Amino acid sequence: FAKTMSYMRALFSSQKSVPAKLNGLRWRMFSSVSVGDHSLGMDDRPTLEASIRTEDGSRSSKRLRRAGIIPSVLFGGRYNETRKLIQVSEPSLREQVRLRGDSLTNTVFDLAVDGEVHAAIPNQLQRHPVTDKIISVNFILFRKGLRVKMPIRFINDQASAALQRGAYLLPIARELRCRVLAEPIPNRVDVDLTGVAVKDVVRLDRVLLPHELEVDTPDLDPNFVIATVVGKRLK
Repeated sequence: FAKTMSYMRALFSSQKSVPAKLNGLRWRMFSSVSVGDHSLGMDDRPTLEASIRTEDGSRSSKRLRRAGIIPSVLFGGRYNETRKLIQVSEPSLREQVRLRGDSLTNTVFDLAVDGEVHAAIPNQLQRHPVTDKIISVNFILFRKGLRVKMPIRFINDQASAALQRGAYLLPIARELRCRVLAEPIPNRVDVDLTGVAVKDVVRLDRVLLPHELEVDTPDLDPNFVIATVVGKRLK
């Protein structure tokens, strides 16, 4: 255990010394390997009904929640200069959370606001700390180049002799910051563990990135650590 902790301290200290950006370089990785489930395309976007709300503030928000309505804000523009107060049905939103899980914030919805349809992505979903009920959610108008945080999924662990014989993976990053280049947005980004050995460091070269995404800075650094493999070395 002491050796493992010493190794991890050295790993983190080396990562901090690496520059966070590569002078605007855009590093895109492609793979012919399937990257898992995708969200629906623009022709099959899920629809979520919303309406304009005229009041803002904590008191009005509490009244809405008691009535089963979630206060929300629709942001738009490159710098989110557009701000529109809206509200959505709590049961409808809860059903979308149940269906999509972690991929909810990477799903493009047809957000129908009083009959006007906007392509938008949920953002900043907040829950009550005790009841876990949804108390707030914002939306961002979808556009090419939009920044998203993609959940990471590790695959092909069965193709690593070390992991099959008692070594284990220590995830360091749970998400990867990306820019959206096109729809549909994948539900997650896969990281290939084929052939990893004890003390291997999993970096961006093992990410199977689809053509709809590109890695965003500062995660663009090729020395960015996603995970490491720890355990007994195979003889």
